[in-house]
Amino acid sequence: MKITSPCINLCVIEDEHCAGCLRTEAEISNWLGFSETERAVVMRQLEDRKRQKLELNLSK
Repeated sequence: MKITSPCINLCVIEDEHCAGCLRTEAEISNWLGFSETERAVVMRQLEDRKRQKLELNLSK
Protein backbone atom coordinates (compact mmCIF):
# COMPACT_ATOMS: atom_id res chain seq x y z
CA MET A 1 0.00 0.00 0.00
CA LYS A 2 1.39 3.40 -0.99
CA ILE A 3 1.87 5.85 1.86
CA THR A 4 0.40 9.22 0.92
CA SER A 5 1.55 12.61 2.13
CA PRO A 6 0.34 13.60 5.60
CA CYS A 7 -0.09 17.21 4.39
CA ILE A 8 -3.32 18.86 5.57
CA ASN A 9 -2.73 22.13 3.70
CA LEU A 10 -1.85 24.11 6.83
CA CYS A 11 1.69 24.85 5.70
CA VAL A 12 3.47 27.07 8.22
CA ILE A 13 6.91 26.22 9.62
CA GLU A 14 7.04 26.70 13.41
CA ASP A 15 9.95 25.50 15.54
CA GLU A 16 11.46 23.58 12.60
CA HIS A 17 8.23 21.64 11.90
CA CYS A 18 5.16 22.28 9.76
CA ALA A 19 2.24 23.35 11.96
CA GLY A 20 -0.11 21.16 9.93
CA CYS A 21 1.66 17.85 9.36
CA LEU A 22 4.63 18.21 11.75
CA ARG A 23 7.19 17.26 9.10
CA THR A 24 10.51 19.07 8.84
CA GLU A 25 11.29 21.13 5.76
CA ALA A 26 13.66 18.36 4.61
CA GLU A 27 10.96 15.70 5.02
CA ILE A 28 8.50 17.82 3.05
CA SER A 29 10.89 18.59 0.21
CA ASN A 30 12.15 15.00 -0.06
CA TRP A 31 8.78 13.25 0.34
CA LEU A 32 8.30 12.41 -3.34
CA GLY A 33 11.76 10.88 -3.53
CA PHE A 34 11.42 8.80 -0.37
CA SER A 35 10.97 5.05 -0.61
CA GLU A 36 7.96 3.49 1.08
CA THR A 37 10.24 2.42 3.93
CA GLU A 38 11.49 5.98 4.41
CA ARG A 39 7.93 7.29 4.33
CA ALA A 40 6.91 4.74 6.96
CA VAL A 41 9.74 5.90 9.21
CA VAL A 42 8.61 9.52 8.86
CA MET A 43 5.00 8.56 9.60
CA ARG A 44 6.08 6.82 12.83
CA GLN A 45 8.11 9.89 13.79
CA LEU A 46 5.06 12.07 13.16
CA GLU A 47 3.06 10.04 15.66
CA ASP A 48 5.77 10.66 18.28
CA ARG A 49 5.80 14.38 17.44
CA LYS A 50 2.02 14.59 17.76
CA ARG A 51 2.16 12.85 21.13
CA GLN A 52 4.93 15.17 22.36
CA LYS A 53 3.05 18.24 21.15
CA LEU A 54 -0.13 17.10 22.93
CA GLU A 55 1.79 16.42 26.14
CA LEU A 56 3.37 19.88 25.97
CA ASN A 57 -0.01 21.54 25.46
CA LEU A 58 -1.54 19.60 28.34
CA SER A 59 1.29 20.57 30.71
CA LYS A 60 0.76 24.30 30.15
